[in-house]
Amino acid sequence: MNAVYSGSFDPVTLGHMDIITRAANLSERLTVAVLNNGNKNMLFSLDERFEQMKSLAGHIQNVTVVRFSGSLIELFGELSADAVVRGLRTPADFDHEFLYANALKSINPKIETLFFAADPALMHISSTMVKDAARFGCDIKKMVPNYIIDAVKKKVQNKDWGNV
Repeated sequence: MNAVYSGSFDPVTLGHMDIITRAANLSERLTVAVLNNGNKNMLFSLDERFEQMKSLAGHIQNVTVVRFSGSLIELFGELSADAVVRGLRTPADFDHEFLYANALKSINPKIETLFFAADPALMHISSTMVKDAARFGCDIKKMVPNYIIDAVKKKVQNKDWGNV
């Protein structure tokens, strides 16, 4: 199976890394697509997020990390993928992802969506929570990989939070 896991990963959390590891174990090839999402108030640039993900997941033998700014359907076709990977933390995530999976399937019937339930120890973590915790000086080492802790702290200290 050739799968795609896409997201903004702003920042990458331990939950993201858990999904990547588990999906890679079940896939012949997993492409992690770092999304350029203009609709979000991003902490890190696309290039920074891409480099972070490459450093964190690029060492996994069957994982490739790419930048992504278009349609997931186009990327799916370009990669000749068999499945899209989505992580689920809450029932609300399932509601959203289920509708999204059905929309993708209606556009391209070949797209299968694989849902990964979050590890119970990590299900409370979201990128938004990490940013908020770091912004208020809380310890984030149980939420993000050690590799990016200092970068997150530095970014939240230098960010103008007036538009959030």
